[in-house]
Amino acid sequence: MQTELAEEITSGVLSRWQMEAVASRRRRLQREWQLLGSAGLSAARLWHQLVDTAVELAFKKHQWAVLGIEKGRGPTIPALRARIVQLRQQLGDSSAPQGRICPACGRPAEPPEGSACAHCGAPWPHPS
Repeated sequence: MQTELAEEITSGVLSRWQMEAVASRRRRLQREWQLLGSAGLSAARLWHQLVDTAVELAFKKHQWAVLGIEKGRGPTIPALRARIVQLRQQLGDSSAPQGRICPACGRPAEPPEGSACAHCGAPWPHPS
């Protein structure tokens, strides 16, 4: 988990603490109970969704590294990254990236118009 999600910290998709919590069952459950007590069931459910999405992202990235393709159905790597950022924002995470997400790579990006995404080099804004 930590190997596959390390890149997500540098790009801003996950914080270091969140990555470490995803990789640790004890930390995941602690955070879920904290949210349940302080913010209620809906926040605990959002946290659970964030964890599930991060785990799915780690496995998709591993499949990509081993097989060279995104195997199976379901969301792509960019869609999973975008979903994680969205869940962080919904949880009120003040360190979550704000603004737009690159549709090509799913990472937070705000390059100038007519430029390129700093992460994947896709033209900005990405052509639909």
